[in-house]
Amino acid sequence: MVCRNGLNTIFNQVSEGLIRSLQSPRKLSPSCRNHTAFKILKIIYLPKHFIQTPLQSTHMKLKFILPLLSLTFFLSCKTSQLPSTLTKGMYKVTILYPNGEGKTFDMDYYEQKHMPMVANFIGDNLKFYEIDKVIFVRTPNDPPAHLAVGYFYVSDIAKYGQAIGANRDAIVNDFKNYTNIQPVIQISEIQQVVYKK
Repeated sequence: MVCRNGLNTIFNQVSEGLIRSLQSPRKLSPSCRNHTAFKILKIIYLPKHFIQTPLQSTHMKLKFILPLLSLTFFLSCKTSQLPSTLTKGMYKVTILYPNGEGKTFDMDYYEQKHMPMVANFIGDNLKFYEIDKVIFVRTPNDPPAHLAVGYFYVSDIAKYGQAIGANRDAIVNDFKNYTNIQPVIQISEIQQVVYKK
């Protein structure tokens, strides 16, 4: 009974979230609004909740099926918004934060404030960025050489340099809010990308 009640709660929450999205589709990305599953769910859900139609009589039968379909939609929508595929000729900017005695690093601030700020400065030239928290080097007993590593993937390295140069003061002045480490910057050009089948 406890398990069944828990499932009912999860399904109800998924349904409520879907209904809110259907009522305010502009909050979703264009790829989500145009998703086939979204259009199907809109036809099924909206009449049931806002118009008196024969579909209401099927509510109990669909109460488990629809939330699962909803979850499938949101997962597939999320997947469609994943970063662009890496290609040869793109540039990767690596920001290394070396480890050492007394070195500190606030990962939460870096994730939520600093990197989004810099990404906004880079603009449309930025394809996506990554953040790594370094755990260890060779074995768990070996201290990591770096506490964190950030990556920016851009198409035009010259435009990247211009964007960073124009906002250098804001970027550098923000260092003190999350670390006492002087970052090391490395820029590389992607030569080959191989995806394992």
